[in-house]
Amino acid sequence: VHVRRGDYLQHSKIFGNICTEDYYTKAFDYIEKNVKNPVFYIFSNTHSDIEWIKRSYYFDQPVKYVDLNNSGVEDLRLMYSCKHFAISNSTLSWWGSYLSKNPNKIVCAPSKWFARTPGRLNAKPYPGRMDIYRDDMIKIPVRLGEEQT
Repeated sequence: VHVRRGDYLQHSKIFGNICTEDYYTKAFDYIEKNVKNPVFYIFSNTHSDIEWIKRSYYFDQPVKYVDLNNSGVEDLRLMYSCKHFAISNSTLSWWGSYLSKNPNKIVCAPSKWFARTPGRLNAKPYPGRMDIYRDDMIKIPVRLGEEQT
């Protein structure tokens, strides 16, 4: 599970307020219905982000927080070693799920990747196209949430 915060807080009009507690609850429920006794490993940008998640989100399922002060590369390696994924709208999440060798992985992704589509994504050569979603992704419906501080 990757909860992206960091710079998404400053750029919330484009990237933020998508992967709220509601999104993760739905993703966890989906995984729990399809995986026997899952344990959810929570990754985020920093120790303070992990602490914010502990204070702000409530999960019914068993969770473990990955709070090791790792580099992004090491977090990516640990992520792609997981069996299933509840990813945020983040390239690190995307690559973690993509690099996983589990042929039966579940990848839950938010149904919206951007809160507001940046203009450059509508420029040539991909006018209006979003190729971010892979066939192995389960799109979890999201509604744009409130500011997360």
